[in-house]
Amino acid sequence: MPKNTKQLEDDVLAFLDDIGASQDEFKRATSGYQGIEYFLILSATNFILKVQDNLNKQGKVDTGNLINELEQTAVTTNGNNLSITIGYPAQSDAANIVTGKQIGRAHV
Repeated sequence: MPKNTKQLEDDVLAFLDDIGASQDEFKRATSGYQGIEYFLILSATNFILKVQDNLNKQGKVDTGNLINELEQTAVTTNGNNLSITIGYPAQSDAANIVTGKQIGRAHV
């Protein structure tokens, strides 16, 4: 069942607690956003945190690049379209780990 904004926010903040990250820093970084932009940021953050958790649980952490270099962009607006990108920077070693080629970034 899809989660509402409050459930996503609770998940992100609880996960930040679990990994010892700062809730205050996250709240400051997202303070200027509202509505769908805030929901996109929460969803992307939740996705990244879950990927990092899964990599840790599966013992897939070697150099840390897969966990530490996964990032999201700011929400961008193009007319009526909003987007956020999740992935690895093009120059990152993590972008080349799986296939030896640069892995594309996912647009949400």
